[in-house]
Amino acid sequence: MHTMPDDKFWLLIETSLRGQVDQDGKIDALYEALDLLEPQDIEAFERAFQQQMRRSNTWDLRGAAIVIHGGESDDSFEYFQRWLIAQGQATFERALARPDDLATLIPDDAGEPCEFEDFGYVAMDIWTKKTGLDPVDDPASTFPRPSLSRPAGTPVKETEAYLAKRYPKLWKRFGDNPLG
Repeated sequence: MHTMPDDKFWLLIETSLRGQVDQDGKIDALYEALDLLEPQDIEAFERAFQQQMRRSNTWDLRGAAIVIHGGESDDSFEYFQRWLIAQGQATFERALARPDDLATLIPDDAGEPCEFEDFGYVAMDIWTKKTGLDPVDDPASTFPRPSLSRPAGTPVKETEAYLAKRYPKLWKRFGDNPLG
């Protein structure tokens, strides 16, 4: 099984998304970057992407997303994780280490939820185009499938008092005015 080193994964993310201001531009740029790869390299990219999704599947980060959005379903949290990966390695790592720092990492003019559902489909779409295989239903498919798991760590309490204390910077910015 071919793997993609973290540095190559993040380089692909950052170079393909550099200068793109909206999600459509980011999707197009990532499509272009991945379209240059062979199918096995696209699979490696997807495995690296899924690894970052697993790393960011924590209760600490989910609690931050709850404050930012005023609540968080399982799907919304997955789309938040995809958005976070699309912000690049520096922002991603800082948010993992200190989720409350998202208060200063999210642009001041953000009016939409910090979600990026379509970002997670780019590799699969390009791989399907190149191989002609259905990545989910075709028995010949070697495309990696995501593994579902519960967030790591201690579950957060979804009370105002707990969230305001646990995420003071995020609560100050989004507690009364969430993006969701």
